[in-house]
Amino acid sequence: MRKMIQKMIRSLRHIFFFVVVIGLLSAGLVVWVSRMVHQKVDRYIYADPTEIPANPVGMVLGAEIIKNSIPSEALAYRLSAGVTLFQDGKVNVLLMSGDGRKPDYNEVEVMAGYAEKAGVPASAIREDPAGLRTYDSCLRAKEQFGLHTLTIITQKDHLLRAVYTCRQLGVEAIGFVAPDFSNGSLFDYTYDAYLLREKLALVLAWFQVNEGVD
Repeated sequence: MRKMIQKMIRSLRHIFFFVVVIGLLSAGLVVWVSRMVHQKVDRYIYADPTEIPANPVGMVLGAEIIKNSIPSEALAYRLSAGVTLFQDGKVNVLLMSGDGRKPDYNEVEVMAGYAEKAGVPASAIREDPAGLRTYDSCLRAKEQFGLHTLTIITQKDHLLRAVYTCRQLGVEAIGFVAPDFSNGSLFDYTYDAYLLREKLALVLAWFQVNEGVD
C-alpha cells in the first residue's frame, strides 16, 4: 500500500510538472505573438477621429445583441464610433459585419437600424450577415465586397487582431478604437475573461493567417 501511494505521488508530481511546463510555454507564446502583432499594426490604429486617414468604407464588427433588438454595450460603442467617422467624413459607407443567419438573432439588422436612427442614410449602409468571425469578416471584405482598403471599428484589444488579420489577407486596413465596455458581459464573458479570450484568439488568428507562410 505504501509503495502504491509513493508511486501515485510520483505520478502526480510528473503530471504537475508537465502542466506547469505547458502553461509556461503557452504564456510565452501568447506574449511573443502579442509583441509581434503589436509591432506590425500599432501604427495603423487610431483613437482620435481627427487624426485617422479617410477611407471609403468603415467596417463595424458585430457583437452580442439583446432580444434581437438592442445592441450590447460593446456593440453600441462600436456603432457610435462608426457613426462618428461617417459624420466626420472619414468614411463614406458603413459595412455592418456580423451574425445575421437567424430571424430571431440578426446582428447586422440591429446594427443597420442603430446607424440609421443616428442619422446615417440607408444608402450608406451595407450588411454582411456572414461575418461570423473576425477572419470571415476580413476575408469577405476582400472577396465578396472587393475592398482593398478599409477602416475597422471595434474595441482596442479586438482591433489588434482584426487589423492584423485583414492586412495579412491583403486588405490595407487601419483601425479606429471604440470605447471599452464596462465590467459587464459580452457573450457571457466578464470583461477580464473577454481580455483573456482576445489574447488567446490573437494566437489562433496568427496561426490561421500565417499557415503555410515562409
